[in-house]
Amino acid sequence: MPFVEFDLKTGMKSEEHRELIQAVIRSAETLNPAHFLSTLTDEATLRIGSNVVVRGLSNIKKSTDDFFSMLSEIRHRVHTVGDTADTIFYEGEVTYTLKSGKAVTLPYCNALHLKDGLIEDFRMYIDRAPLGL
Repeated sequence: MPFVEFDLKTGMKSEEHRELIQAVIRSAETLNPAHFLSTLTDEATLRIGSNVVVRGLSNIKKSTDDFFSMLSEIRHRVHTVGDTADTIFYEGEVTYTLKSGKAVTLPYCNALHLKDGLIEDFRMYIDRAPLGL
């Protein structure tokens, strides 16, 4: 069962932003790319770590499908959240469990830049090298 170990109301100015973070985390924890895509604008960009920027929903879907296909589970612990009118920041630890059973916990920080209530630019600052993928 998906969970978030944090009361996301703390540090948030906007209820809509809190709901958006929950939707993003829920989509990851249920390994549901379609749900994730529903939080993005049509012209969204996604950058994970030092990887190249992925542009557009179809490319983001392929990237997300490819990554989720290697995993059996994702779990988040959110430590800190904050927001402005058009940006949400949150950081914590994420545990990825590979289909082999290997689990790796990594620190991350996400910056979500918004347009009309959806994510236009998703930046995940994380080093996924320990996953060995």
